[in-house]
Amino acid sequence: MYVCLSVCVSRWLIVRGRLTPQCVCKSACMSVYVCVYVCVSRWLYWSDWGHVAIIARAGMDGSHRDVVVRGGLMWPNSLSVDYQRHRLYWTDAGLQRIESSRLDGTDRKILLSEGVPHPFGIAVHDDLIYWTDWVTHNIESANKLNGSDRQVVLSGLEDLMDIRVFNRRWPTGGYDLILAVF
Repeated sequence: MYVCLSVCVSRWLIVRGRLTPQCVCKSACMSVYVCVYVCVSRWLYWSDWGHVAIIARAGMDGSHRDVVVRGGLMWPNSLSVDYQRHRLYWTDAGLQRIESSRLDGTDRKILLSEGVPHPFGIAVHDDLIYWTDWVTHNIESANKLNGSDRQVVLSGLEDLMDIRVFNRRWPTGGYDLILAVF
């Protein structure tokens, strides 16, 4: 089981294995919007709404900074990682869509681009993505591969922000799925 951190802050630095509110990349990270730590590969991913919006990554010590998604971004709000398929998912409220790519930024796909007026938080679990929307006030889900089988999970929720999935697997093979909205 992997334990990962996903938070909305302005800047991060890893000091002696702890996240500290500083800047990972002193040259170009002043407008970092969201960070997510990928436990398997030990990369820290973030979105930056600077002059040109990007999704980037760096090693946990701030080295090996690399832009993984460039162009075709406006407000990448939230990031989530699919550990089964080694893919990165994000919402873009400015372009009103939900996308994914491999962790290195290749194989970029638009999953949803209609009926998502202000997607904000996103989470991946099994075969589904879950997201929050500031305009519809919904938590919705869809197939993580192609955006099909879209469903409203909960509606009429004010002040939706981020969403995370916590999965407690039972010895019988079943599980409880808990959606946490922040």
